[in-house]
Amino acid sequence: MPKSTKKKKDKAADFSKAKLKLGKGKQLASNAVDTSYKARSIALPSQSIAQESQSDAPTTRRRLTFEDLISHLKHYNTSNRKDAIFGLRELLEGNPQLIRENLTSLINGCVRIIGDEDASVRKTLLAFLNWLLPRVPQDELQPHSPILLLFTTSALTHIFPEIRIDAIRFLNVFLECIPDIVTEGWTQNSTTHGRRVLDGYLGVLSAGTAYGHDGDTRPLQATSTASVILSPGSKVVVLKSLSSFLKYAISRENNNREASSIASSSSNTPTWFMRSSFSSSTAFETFNSLLQPSFTDLNIPSARQWAPEMDPTEDQFVGQFPLHPPSIMMRGVFKTLTSI
Repeated sequence: MPKSTKKKKDKAADFSKAKLKLGKGKQLASNAVDTSYKARSIALPSQSIAQESQSDAPTTRRRLTFEDLISHLKHYNTSNRKDAIFGLRELLEGNPQLIRENLTSLINGCVRIIGDEDASVRKTLLAFLNWLLPRVPQDELQPHSPILLLFTTSALTHIFPEIRIDAIRFLNVFLECIPDIVTEGWTQNSTTHGRRVLDGYLGVLSAGTAYGHDGDTRPLQATSTASVILSPGSKVVVLKSLSSFLKYAISRENNNREASSIASSSSNTPTWFMRSSFSSSTAFETFNSLLQPSFTDLNIPSARQWAPEMDPTEDQFVGQFPLHPPSIMMRGVFKTLTSI
């Protein structure tokens, strides 16, 4: 009898709710294991446990090296990215030799924030590049021009219109430093730098509708990604930059055309490849006229028949000109050999 009563109580306990006393919660079992945990994050923006610190490396006032500042350009915090740009300028102004030594890593770190979503970071980077790029020789900057233009043209098609306008301002800096690279191939296919930049201008201005060429009757093809109306101030920025782009592009084409015509018409000494070293076409033409003097006014024949005896009346022409025709030079050599 007692056993049956105990079984009934056990069965009833399985389906009954335990009554708790007032002010007390459910007591844990004696063999319960606590699985809760707490986590804390430790930020070390200016330290590295993987690398040993270099005491002789140049640092800023905040004891940050060049490597530290480059790593801060990738920081998630906006203030840290902006402070890193300020630190780079401070470090490079005090140690200008670091520009040439670390130009590749410097440009690779800066181009990634050309399309930064924070306006203050973009403004700070624009001022920094406006200060940095004129201090880099053009022949050293040209190998880095593809990555500069790649990120800039990518920012020209950004979804946010303010980033597109700031990309135009970055193009203005590049047009001052490497105009030939920015405008290269602007009338050719879309794989060249100049063509991508021109398409970016048209896209920002909502003028990128491509019509058929040479009587082609294909349907219209909208190439513009702009879906907003620019303010008058933004339009002025874009149109001024486009005007500078076209000025450099047309001037480059005219120089190439003049160089090719000079190369085809010049028969004595080719000098067309030296045109880029002169500040203007007038200076180049003056140099070319001095380098290739005309002998028609001196009544000197362009070719003479060699004779074993020298004509004494012709000695007066030897040594009077900066560049002698081959016949005069050979007579001078023959005269020297016969006098030995």
